Amino acid sequence: MRTAYIDGRHRAVLFRIDPDVGETTYIYMGTWPTAEAVRQASRATLQVNPVSGVLEGTVGRLSLGADGPQTAGSTAQPVLERGGRSVAELAGDLGLDRTVTERACRITDRAEFVQFAGEVAATLGWQGQALLQLLDGATPAQIREQLELHAPGDTATAEDDRIIAALAHPASRLRFTYAEDSAELRRVIDSGDVDAWRTFLHPEQRRYAEQGYPGSFRVSGGSGTGKSVVLVHRARNLLRRDPTARVVLTTFTKELATILESNLRILDPDIAFATKLGQSGIYVGGIDSLAVQVLRQSTELEPASQDVFGHSTFQWKGQRPDRNVWPRIAGKVNHGLPPHLTTPWFLENEYVAVVLAQRIRTFRDYATVDRRGRRIRLSRADKLALWSIFGAYREFCARFNWYSYQEVAAVAARHLMHDASAGSAALADHVLVDEGQDLHAVHWRFVRALVDEGPDDVFIADDPHQRIFSERITLSDHNIALSGRSRRLTLNYRTTAENLDFALGFLSGAEFRDLEDRVEPGSGYRSARLGPEPSLLPCPSEGSMLKRVVDTVRGWQESGTSATTVAVLTFDNGTANKIRSRLRSESFLVDDDLCDGSQPPVAVRTMSGAKGLEYTHVIVAGVDPSKPPTAVIDLQGSPHETADAEQRAKALAYVASTRARDQLAFIWH
Repeated sequence: MRTAYIDGRHRAVLFRIDPDVGETTYIYMGTWPTAEAVRQASRATLQVNPVSGVLEGTVGRLSLGADGPQTAGSTAQPVLERGGRSVAELAGDLGLDRTVTERACRITDRAEFVQFAGEVAATLGWQGQALLQLLDGATPAQIREQLELHAPGDTATAEDDRIIAALAHPASRLRFTYAEDSAELRRVIDSGDVDAWRTFLHPEQRRYAEQGYPGSFRVSGGSGTGKSVVLVHRARNLLRRDPTARVVLTTFTKELATILESNLRILDPDIAFATKLGQSGIYVGGIDSLAVQVLRQSTELEPASQDVFGHSTFQWKGQRPDRNVWPRIAGKVNHGLPPHLTTPWFLENEYVAVVLAQRIRTFRDYATVDRRGRRIRLSRADKLALWSIFGAYREFCARFNWYSYQEVAAVAARHLMHDASAGSAALADHVLVDEGQDLHAVHWRFVRALVDEGPDDVFIADDPHQRIFSERITLSDHNIALSGRSRRLTLNYRTTAENLDFALGFLSGAEFRDLEDRVEPGSGYRSARLGPEPSLLPCPSEGSMLKRVVDTVRGWQESGTSATTVAVLTFDNGTANKIRSRLRSESFLVDDDLCDGSQPPVAVRTMSGAKGLEYTHVIVAGVDPSKPPTAVIDLQGSPHETADAEQRAKALAYVASTRARDQLAFIWH
């Protein structure tokens, strides 16, 4: 045990470790005024847990157990299911502190238990995580597997050597991490941002971020479970493993790609980024911008255009058709189809998921195509009429060089396939995909064309409950074989338990299927954070709703909340614009308003535009939580379209609710 001089008033508390092999290591425990530091040091402990193999360090006295919160009413049942085990057996199974286990087994209130587990996590790291998993019904065997708990190997080894070995344990790294050189340590001290340096991973997350796989791999999980964090760490690890590797990190939107790149720079300021596809380093971009990049790097697109459209006149000039084109084309074609087969929703999805994804160029191909997963059955006559609409659509858009991003991705994928057949190397060694649930079928064809099949080729993070942009996808239909390599994260790091429970309520009664066409459960998620219950504030009129939104934002700011961490989310742009106008009339800055820094702006976004973002305080405005608004569809749409719209509405409400870290309010009229 050591104390280290900092200045005339403060000292640091450290352990000095001298292994038989390797350098001296100092384990820093904290800084206090000199007298307090000496007092804390005299009671500090550092040991390797003999059951779990995890390094545990405490400073001062462990203030848990008998001194912890007590639950009123002794007749209530403890919330922790022991599975027939005594307190001693439960502690012994996992290596939990006996005092911690005794206290946990007495708590009869779930919220109190979660709070207690958080206190344990702050002091003993992994033990708090284990308590939460026990609360959710996990067995000790399941917890040992997830946290990779195992007894240390050679107990005869010198203590300092055991400590150094334990530092590498995934669960130890929940609390300890190396500052490997003075430059890194100085960067932390000078920036004052410890989180920028010490990005912890749960042992289960670390496994997915570091482990190699013989092929593609998928990690799913609810909002806030750290899927994007895994991707960022994995991208960095792949490049560390092979500095010449070509790593592509992509997601559904340009904005989310910018966030991923920013997080990469925070994690490793010296990381090597590629400036174009095919270069060594990490290339970060939205999936559509990647497809555009492929076209811009290419000189001969005629064969790909011929394969996709049946003509070689494709030219990408950045102009896209809007969705009004579909009803205009359908109105000009003599088709005789029932109304539910001519809604923009059905036409666009049939065109993207079937015609584009499978490179259909003739009616003969369309008449015999496998439409697996498309829940609306079509007769041959229906297909003939639809093909006349699709043909007219292509002819009309080609006249103006209008092409959707999905069409761009289809051409880019086909071009890469032509290059591969000519012997050209793929543009990437590894492709990592975030928000995979929102990629369209042609996007997955494009991903497959970016990288050859092989070890660690495609790594996917997704949450089926957040699917609001694409149809159901089965990856095997697009030559991405997971072969059972799929795992699920359940611990939420962002949202309070109250907000998480409220958000999960939107998912009840709906069946969400994952990228392997399996049902994704909407249960089993947990949060280690507590907070206030969501506020539900109905108003008698639109005017009173707008006033309540302004008053709520003002109240949060007056209580010390920075406007930069506040968001108002709406279903549609019309409501968002009204809220922007009202906030500006009340002297608030919003979105991209120019400011001198003295008054930060409030974010006002649509619910779908908030995907991948987080705020401490969120208002969902104009949405009744008991009736999430459905997407605008033709009233004569099919039952399948209506059911899809209702499910997307639930997913959208779930997405909006989980943007809030601390406080969530629904305000509507």
